[in-house]
Amino acid sequence: MRAYIRHPIDVPINYETDDTPAPVKALKDVSHGGLCFITDRCLPAGTRIRLEIPHLKHPFREECLVVWCREKSGQHEIGVKFTNKASAFRARMIEQVCYIESYKRKREKESGRPMEWKTAAAEWIKNYGARFPEIKMDDDSP
Repeated sequence: MRAYIRHPIDVPINYETDDTPAPVKALKDVSHGGLCFITDRCLPAGTRIRLEIPHLKHPFREECLVVWCREKSGQHEIGVKFTNKASAFRARMIEQVCYIESYKRKREKESGRPMEWKTAAAEWIKNYGARFPEIKMDDDSP
């Protein structure tokens, strides 16, 4: 089983530092109480940021701490950790919501009909829930 999960690319995520919002190019993965995302700007280790997944019924907003930054092909991969266990747990739940929403959109596109969110959630959990890895808080970086 994988130690991290990949975020559905059709569900946007943003971050902000010092009240300056910036889009994330892609959320790469979530692991060990943190996550990794790709953006245009390098953020130094120790920088506090606020992550947001705005397009949810109850938007996800949590504070994180930058652990590392790596340049890759003109972009920057940023590794952050959540500042507490509750944030990490909430991020895991939000990640599942993002997967279900992505699944719902895909099924609606395939069928040409709207799908109730509860139906999509039940199908996704039945088909993929057991493969969704547990995220544990520890002192490792994401």
